[in-house]
Amino acid sequence: MMVGFGANNLLPAHLGEFIRMYLLSRQTSTSNSAVLASIVLERIFDLLAVAMLCAIALSVTSGSGVAQYLGYSLFLIAGLGLFVFLLFVTYTDLVLDLTAKFLSPLPGSISSFVIRNLRNASRGLQTLRNPKMIVIVFANSLIQWTLLAVCIYLAVAAVGITTTWNAYVIVLGLVVFGLSLPTAPAYLGTIQLAFVIGLGLANISDEFAIASSVFYHALTFSTTSVLGLYGLHRAGTSYGTLQQAAQQSNLPNT
Repeated sequence: MMVGFGANNLLPAHLGEFIRMYLLSRQTSTSNSAVLASIVLERIFDLLAVAMLCAIALSVTSGSGVAQYLGYSLFLIAGLGLFVFLLFVTYTDLVLDLTAKFLSPLPGSISSFVIRNLRNASRGLQTLRNPKMIVIVFANSLIQWTLLAVCIYLAVAAVGITTTWNAYVIVLGLVVFGLSLPTAPAYLGTIQLAFVIGLGLANISDEFAIASSVFYHALTFSTTSVLGLYGLHRAGTSYGTLQQAAQQSNLPNT
């Protein structure tokens, strides 16, 4: 995991996800499609966890009807996303049949590509047909992202200011959203903008917001990069080697 995060810090185009897929597939003798399914699963639960946290934070933001409306809307969207995901995991064949009918107006190559990849993904999600496992995975994501919100709190406190808890969670959501988009190398500017917008809702000046973002950025960037390089050393490889291999096998193989 840290190898992938470190690669995203140092390489363009979110290549860390492909590098992580390739490395896990090589080390565990697991098909690329199964590893990719596990990564997609992680991202789905991460997005749902962050969306739920942000929905709660926005809905209790005082003095801003727009923020509360966004919070309620986000909560409904996240709930709907969780429902669709659980429906896919529990009733895979039914969802695939409905998807095939929905895609029927499109060229057959597109429809077959989507259905084939959904079916491959479903094989990697079989363990989630156990409700207990779903609760464990979702709780793990909630705990991870709550701890990252605590890191944001510490970064803001490091420059001598404090604010309400929901402001830290809103900043977290903006950071996650920003990092999912194409960004400058090392995410420069993206994290700073997330802090400025999120803390601005709590009436914190841009100067303090940028100062706290630099502290947070330096801490998280250096930590993930060093741990990623250490993971590469343990694996006996390098980012250059993995980047080339990942680019050559960027399509999942069964």
